[in-house]
Amino acid sequence: MPEMRSEVAAAGLNGNIYVAGGFGVTQILWEYDIGANRWRKRAPLPLHHAGVASAGGKLYVIGGYSGHEWDPVGNVFAYDPVRDLWQERAMMPTARGGLAVGI
Repeated sequence: MPEMRSEVAAAGLNGNIYVAGGFGVTQILWEYDIGANRWRKRAPLPLHHAGVASAGGKLYVIGGYSGHEWDPVGNVFAYDPVRDLWQERAMMPTARGGLAVGI
């Protein structure tokens, strides 16, 4: 990856790998294009220790911790890779951090 991070979440979508969250210099979402063997910066999302999964052509980031704090959040965000845009979705009933997500 172009920058060092630890404790990230990753998921595949449309033949690319997306790496979100973690501790590092920025909160940029990184996209790895497998075919072109290159990384690209995408829209940031300031969360760490979140769960990530893909479904229906979108990437979903669920829960996690906000900023540099250790307060769990119940947010759900959907990422549209075509528009490079995050959209907030319905909140989870309870806040969670350090979670795993599966579809």
